[in-house]
Amino acid sequence: MARPNRSGVHIDGLLSNLSIAYMQAQDTFIFPKVFKPVPVDNQSDLYTVFDKDDFNLDEAQVRKDSTESAGSGYDLSDDNYKCEVFAFHKDVGDQIMANSGKTFNLMRDATEFVTRKILLKQEREWVNTYLASGVWGETLVGVADFDQISEETSAPIEMFSGEMVTMLEATGIEPNTLVMGYKVFNDLKNHPDFVDRVKYSSSDAVTEGIMAKLIGVDRILVAKSIVASGKGATKTTAFNFGRNALLCYAAPSPGLLTPSAGYTFSWNYAGVGNVAINKFYITEKKTTRVEAESAFDCKITASELGKLFTLVTEA
Repeated sequence: MARPNRSGVHIDGLLSNLSIAYMQAQDTFIFPKVFKPVPVDNQSDLYTVFDKDDFNLDEAQVRKDSTESAGSGYDLSDDNYKCEVFAFHKDVGDQIMANSGKTFNLMRDATEFVTRKILLKQEREWVNTYLASGVWGETLVGVADFDQISEETSAPIEMFSGEMVTMLEATGIEPNTLVMGYKVFNDLKNHPDFVDRVKYSSSDAVTEGIMAKLIGVDRILVAKSIVASGKGATKTTAFNFGRNALLCYAAPSPGLLTPSAGYTFSWNYAGVGNVAINKFYITEKKTTRVEAESAFDCKITASELGKLFTLVTEA
Protein backbone atom coordinates (compact mmCIF):
# COMPACT_ATOMS: atom_id res chain seq x y z
CA MET A 1 0.00 0.00 0.00
CA ALA A 2 1.27 3.42 -0.95
CA ARG A 3 2.21 5.60 2.00
CA PRO A 4 1.11 8.07 3.05
CA ASN A 5 -2.44 7.13 2.05
CA ARG A 6 -5.33 9.54 1.35
CA SER A 7 -6.57 9.68 4.94
CA GLY A 8 -3.11 10.56 6.13
CA VAL A 9 -2.99 13.79 4.17
CA HIS A 10 -6.67 14.81 4.16
CA ILE A 11 -9.53 14.44 6.61
CA ASP A 12 -12.93 14.82 4.94
CA GLY A 13 -14.98 17.74 6.21
CA LEU A 14 -18.30 19.31 5.30
CA LEU A 15 -18.33 21.66 2.33
CA SER A 16 -19.37 25.17 3.26
CA ASN A 17 -20.70 26.03 -0.21
CA LEU A 18 -22.84 22.97 -0.99
CA SER A 19 -25.56 20.96 0.68
CA ILE A 20 -28.46 18.90 -0.65
CA ALA A 21 -32.06 19.44 0.50
CA TYR A 22 -35.14 18.11 -1.30
CA MET A 23 -36.96 21.40 -0.82
CA GLN A 24 -39.78 22.44 -3.14
CA ALA A 25 -39.49 25.97 -4.52
CA GLN A 26 -42.07 28.40 -3.17
CA ASP A 27 -43.31 29.06 -6.71
CA THR A 28 -44.28 25.37 -6.99
CA PHE A 29 -47.27 25.78 -4.70
CA ILE A 30 -50.62 26.61 -6.31
CA PHE A 31 -52.26 27.95 -3.12
CA PRO A 32 -51.61 31.69 -3.57
CA LYS A 33 -52.06 31.78 -7.35
CA VAL A 34 -55.66 30.82 -8.07
CA PHE A 35 -57.95 32.64 -5.65
CA LYS A 36 -56.79 36.01 -4.39
CA PRO A 37 -56.48 36.55 -0.62
CA VAL A 38 -59.12 38.65 1.12
CA PRO A 39 -57.52 40.47 4.07
CA VAL A 40 -59.72 40.29 7.18
CA ASP A 41 -59.30 41.83 10.63
CA ASN A 42 -61.25 39.17 12.53
CA GLN A 43 -60.72 35.43 12.66
CA SER A 44 -64.35 34.82 11.69
CA ASP A 45 -67.13 36.95 10.26
CA LEU A 46 -70.03 37.05 7.82
CA TYR A 47 -70.17 38.29 4.25
CA THR A 48 -73.16 39.13 2.04
CA VAL A 49 -74.30 36.88 -0.79
CA PHE A 50 -76.66 38.23 -3.48
CA ASP A 51 -79.12 35.76 -5.00
CA LYS A 52 -77.54 34.47 -8.19
CA ASP A 53 -80.72 34.67 -10.29
CA ASP A 54 -82.15 38.09 -9.40
CA PHE A 55 -79.76 40.11 -11.56
CA ASN A 56 -80.43 37.98 -14.66
CA LEU A 57 -84.25 38.11 -14.68
CA ASP A 58 -85.83 40.05 -17.59
CA GLU A 59 -88.27 42.25 -15.62
CA ALA A 60 -88.20 45.71 -17.19
CA GLN A 61 -91.48 46.65 -18.90
CA VAL A 62 -92.92 49.36 -21.12
CA ARG A 63 -93.97 52.34 -19.05
CA LYS A 64 -97.22 54.01 -20.10
CA ASP A 65 -97.82 57.69 -19.54
CA SER A 66 -98.52 58.67 -15.94
CA THR A 67 -97.97 55.15 -14.60
CA GLU A 68 -95.42 53.68 -12.28
CA SER A 69 -92.41 51.83 -13.60
CA ALA A 70 -92.05 48.10 -13.08
CA GLY A 71 -89.90 47.23 -10.12
CA SER A 72 -88.64 44.40 -7.95
CA GLY A 73 -85.67 43.73 -5.71
CA TYR A 74 -83.04 41.17 -4.88
CA ASP A 75 -82.62 38.71 -2.06
CA LEU A 76 -79.65 38.71 0.27
CA SER A 77 -78.21 36.01 2.48
CA ASP A 78 -75.12 35.56 4.63
CA ASP A 79 -72.24 33.13 4.55
CA ASN A 80 -69.30 32.92 6.90
CA TYR A 81 -65.60 32.22 7.02
CA LYS A 82 -63.29 31.12 9.82
CA CYS A 83 -59.52 31.39 9.53
CA GLU A 84 -57.83 28.52 11.29
CA VAL A 85 -54.34 29.20 12.59
CA PHE A 86 -51.68 26.75 11.41
CA ALA A 87 -48.22 26.76 12.99
CA PHE A 88 -45.00 24.74 13.07
CA HIS A 89 -41.64 25.24 14.80
CA LYS A 90 -38.04 24.06 14.83
CA ASP A 91 -35.81 24.51 17.88
CA VAL A 92 -32.12 25.32 17.49
CA GLY A 93 -30.29 24.57 20.73
CA ASP A 94 -27.40 26.61 22.09
CA GLN A 95 -25.08 23.61 22.10
CA ILE A 96 -25.56 22.66 18.46
CA MET A 97 -25.36 26.33 17.53
CA ALA A 98 -22.02 26.71 19.30
CA ASN A 99 -20.70 23.50 17.75
CA SER A 100 -21.82 24.16 14.17
CA GLY A 101 -18.91 26.41 13.21
CA LYS A 102 -19.08 28.25 9.89
CA THR A 103 -20.37 25.32 7.84
CA PHE A 104 -24.03 25.65 8.82
CA ASN A 105 -26.40 28.59 8.95
CA LEU A 106 -28.77 26.90 11.34
CA MET A 107 -31.20 29.81 11.64
CA ARG A 108 -31.58 30.09 7.88
CA ASP A 109 -32.05 26.34 7.53
CA ALA A 110 -34.63 26.26 10.31
CA THR A 111 -36.53 29.14 8.69
CA GLU A 112 -36.63 27.37 5.34
CA PHE A 113 -37.73 24.15 7.04
CA VAL A 114 -40.70 25.61 8.94
CA THR A 115 -41.71 27.78 5.99
CA ARG A 116 -42.01 24.75 3.71
CA LYS A 117 -44.14 22.97 6.32
CA ILE A 118 -46.68 25.81 6.29
CA LEU A 119 -46.60 26.17 2.49
CA LEU A 120 -47.34 22.46 2.21
CA LYS A 121 -50.18 22.76 4.74
CA GLN A 122 -51.66 25.64 2.72
CA GLU A 123 -51.45 23.51 -0.42
CA ARG A 124 -53.10 20.53 1.26
CA GLU A 125 -55.94 22.67 2.62
CA TRP A 126 -56.45 24.13 -0.88
CA VAL A 127 -56.61 20.67 -2.43
CA ASN A 128 -58.87 19.23 0.27
CA THR A 129 -61.32 22.13 -0.14
CA TYR A 130 -61.45 22.64 -3.89
CA LEU A 131 -60.91 19.10 -5.18
CA ALA A 132 -63.49 17.47 -2.94
CA SER A 133 -66.23 15.54 -4.70
CA GLY A 134 -69.60 17.23 -5.03
CA VAL A 135 -68.60 20.74 -3.89
CA TRP A 136 -68.84 22.40 -7.30
CA GLY A 137 -71.76 22.97 -9.63
CA GLU A 138 -70.67 19.91 -11.59
CA THR A 139 -68.10 17.15 -11.20
CA LEU A 140 -67.15 15.28 -14.38
CA VAL A 141 -65.42 11.91 -14.14
CA GLY A 142 -63.12 10.39 -16.74
CA VAL A 143 -64.44 7.38 -18.69
CA ALA A 144 -67.94 7.89 -17.28
CA ASP A 145 -68.41 11.49 -18.54
CA PHE A 146 -65.55 12.04 -21.00
CA ASP A 147 -62.68 10.24 -22.67
CA GLN A 148 -59.46 10.44 -20.68
CA ILE A 149 -57.06 12.80 -22.41
CA SER A 150 -54.31 10.18 -22.37
CA GLU A 151 -56.35 8.58 -25.16
CA GLU A 152 -55.44 10.09 -28.53
CA THR A 153 -59.07 9.80 -29.64
CA SER A 154 -60.22 12.18 -26.90
CA ALA A 155 -61.07 15.82 -27.67
CA PRO A 156 -59.79 17.96 -24.73
CA ILE A 157 -60.17 21.34 -26.45
CA GLU A 158 -63.79 20.59 -27.30
CA MET A 159 -64.38 19.20 -23.80
CA PHE A 160 -63.04 22.22 -21.90
CA SER A 161 -64.41 24.87 -24.27
CA GLY A 162 -67.80 23.15 -24.28
CA GLU A 163 -67.99 23.29 -20.49
CA MET A 164 -67.05 26.96 -20.66
CA VAL A 165 -70.14 27.53 -22.81
CA THR A 166 -72.42 25.72 -20.34
CA MET A 167 -71.04 27.72 -17.39
CA LEU A 168 -71.48 31.02 -19.23
CA GLU A 169 -75.03 30.12 -20.20
CA ALA A 170 -75.91 29.07 -16.65
CA THR A 171 -74.35 32.01 -14.80
CA GLY A 172 -73.63 34.82 -17.27
CA ILE A 173 -69.96 34.63 -16.24
CA GLU A 174 -67.28 33.09 -18.43
CA PRO A 175 -64.61 30.99 -16.72
CA ASN A 176 -61.14 32.50 -16.96
CA THR A 177 -58.89 29.96 -15.23
CA LEU A 178 -58.02 26.31 -15.74
CA VAL A 179 -55.94 24.62 -13.03
CA MET A 180 -54.55 21.18 -13.73
CA GLY A 181 -52.22 18.63 -12.20
CA TYR A 182 -48.81 18.09 -13.78
CA LYS A 183 -49.78 14.66 -15.16
CA VAL A 184 -52.77 16.22 -16.90
CA PHE A 185 -50.65 18.99 -18.40
CA ASN A 186 -47.99 16.52 -19.51
CA ASP A 187 -50.57 14.49 -21.43
CA LEU A 188 -52.26 17.57 -22.87
CA LYS A 189 -49.09 19.15 -24.25
CA ASN A 190 -48.45 15.98 -26.27
CA HIS A 191 -52.06 15.49 -27.36
CA PRO A 192 -52.79 15.71 -31.12
CA ASP A 193 -55.50 18.31 -30.42
CA PHE A 194 -52.79 20.80 -29.43
CA VAL A 195 -49.74 19.54 -31.32
CA ASP A 196 -51.52 19.48 -34.69
CA ARG A 197 -52.75 23.08 -34.29
CA VAL A 198 -49.32 24.59 -33.66
CA LYS A 199 -46.89 22.36 -35.56
CA TYR A 200 -47.05 24.47 -38.75
CA SER A 201 -46.87 27.84 -37.00
CA SER A 202 -44.34 27.23 -34.23
CA SER A 203 -41.41 24.98 -33.50
CA ASP A 204 -41.85 25.52 -29.77
CA ALA A 205 -43.42 22.97 -27.46
CA VAL A 206 -47.03 23.46 -26.37
CA THR A 207 -46.91 25.78 -23.36
CA GLU A 208 -49.48 26.84 -20.79
CA GLY A 209 -49.98 30.08 -22.73
CA ILE A 210 -50.58 28.33 -26.05
CA MET A 211 -52.91 25.87 -24.40
CA ALA A 212 -54.90 28.63 -22.70
CA LYS A 213 -55.31 30.48 -26.00
CA LEU A 214 -56.59 27.38 -27.81
CA ILE A 215 -59.06 26.51 -25.05
CA GLY A 216 -60.16 30.12 -24.55
CA VAL A 217 -59.25 30.85 -20.92
CA ASP A 218 -57.09 33.72 -19.68
CA ARG A 219 -54.63 31.47 -17.91
CA ILE A 220 -53.69 27.89 -17.22
CA LEU A 221 -51.96 27.05 -13.94
CA VAL A 222 -50.09 23.77 -13.55
CA ALA A 223 -49.92 22.31 -10.04
CA LYS A 224 -46.57 20.57 -9.48
CA SER A 225 -46.22 20.28 -5.72
CA ILE A 226 -45.86 16.90 -4.05
CA VAL A 227 -46.49 15.44 -0.60
CA ALA A 228 -44.62 12.61 1.08
CA SER A 229 -45.96 9.98 3.43
CA GLY A 230 -43.62 8.01 5.66
CA LYS A 231 -39.82 7.90 5.53
CA GLY A 232 -37.14 5.56 4.29
CA ALA A 233 -38.35 2.21 2.96
CA THR A 234 -42.00 3.05 3.72
CA LYS A 235 -41.96 6.47 2.04
CA THR A 236 -44.38 7.25 -0.77
CA THR A 237 -44.78 10.51 -2.69
CA ALA A 238 -47.56 11.82 -4.87
CA PHE A 239 -48.63 14.99 -6.63
CA ASN A 240 -50.98 17.01 -4.44
CA PHE A 241 -53.27 17.85 -7.36
CA GLY A 242 -53.45 14.31 -8.73
CA ARG A 243 -55.24 13.55 -12.01
CA ASN A 244 -57.61 16.50 -11.72
CA ALA A 245 -58.45 19.78 -13.45
CA LEU A 246 -60.55 22.69 -12.18
CA LEU A 247 -62.24 25.07 -14.60
CA CYS A 248 -63.42 28.20 -12.82
CA TYR A 249 -63.88 31.93 -12.74
CA ALA A 250 -61.36 33.43 -10.32
CA ALA A 251 -61.80 37.16 -9.77
CA PRO A 252 -58.59 39.10 -10.54
CA SER A 253 -59.05 40.96 -7.25
CA PRO A 254 -61.62 40.73 -4.45
CA GLY A 255 -64.19 43.47 -3.99
CA LEU A 256 -67.84 44.35 -3.43
CA LEU A 257 -70.28 42.77 -5.89
CA THR A 258 -67.38 40.70 -7.25
CA PRO A 259 -68.21 37.02 -7.77
CA SER A 260 -65.52 34.37 -7.71
CA ALA A 261 -65.58 30.60 -7.50
CA GLY A 262 -63.46 30.89 -4.38
CA TYR A 263 -61.62 33.30 -2.13
CA THR A 264 -58.88 32.80 0.44
CA PHE A 265 -59.72 34.69 3.62
CA SER A 266 -56.46 35.71 5.25
CA TRP A 267 -56.46 36.91 8.85
CA ASN A 268 -54.14 39.86 9.45
CA TYR A 269 -53.09 38.24 12.73
CA ALA A 270 -50.51 36.15 10.85
CA GLY A 271 -49.79 38.39 7.86
CA VAL A 272 -52.09 38.67 4.86
CA GLY A 273 -51.61 35.80 2.41
CA ASN A 274 -48.17 35.09 3.82
CA VAL A 275 -46.27 32.93 6.24
CA ALA A 276 -45.28 34.82 9.38
CA ILE A 277 -41.93 33.85 10.92
CA ASN A 278 -41.15 34.43 14.59
CA LYS A 279 -37.87 33.74 16.38
CA PHE A 280 -37.62 33.81 20.17
CA TYR A 281 -35.37 32.43 22.88
CA ILE A 282 -36.61 29.87 25.42
CA THR A 283 -34.45 30.33 28.48
CA GLU A 284 -35.34 27.15 30.34
CA LYS A 285 -34.50 25.04 27.29
CA LYS A 286 -31.52 27.16 26.17
CA THR A 287 -32.79 27.07 22.62
CA THR A 288 -33.96 29.47 19.95
CA ARG A 289 -37.36 28.62 18.50
CA VAL A 290 -38.08 29.40 14.86
CA GLU A 291 -41.83 29.32 14.29
CA ALA A 292 -43.93 29.72 11.16
CA GLU A 293 -47.61 30.61 11.26
CA SER A 294 -50.46 31.28 8.84
CA ALA A 295 -54.16 31.98 9.40
CA PHE A 296 -56.49 31.42 6.46
CA ASP A 297 -59.69 29.83 5.19
CA CYS A 298 -60.03 28.39 1.69
CA LYS A 299 -63.67 29.07 0.87
CA ILE A 300 -65.90 28.17 -2.06
CA THR A 301 -67.93 31.34 -2.57
CA ALA A 302 -69.79 30.52 -5.80
CA SER A 303 -70.04 26.80 -6.52
CA GLU A 304 -71.68 27.40 -9.94
CA LEU A 305 -68.49 29.11 -11.11
CA GLY A 306 -66.43 25.94 -10.87
CA LYS A 307 -66.35 22.59 -12.65
CA LEU A 308 -64.15 19.77 -11.43
CA PHE A 309 -62.75 17.22 -13.88
CA THR A 310 -61.38 14.15 -12.12
CA LEU A 311 -59.54 11.08 -13.40
CA VAL A 312 -58.69 13.22 -16.44
CA THR A 313 -55.76 11.01 -17.44
CA GLU A 314 -54.68 7.45 -16.82
CA ALA A 315 -52.66 6.69 -13.70
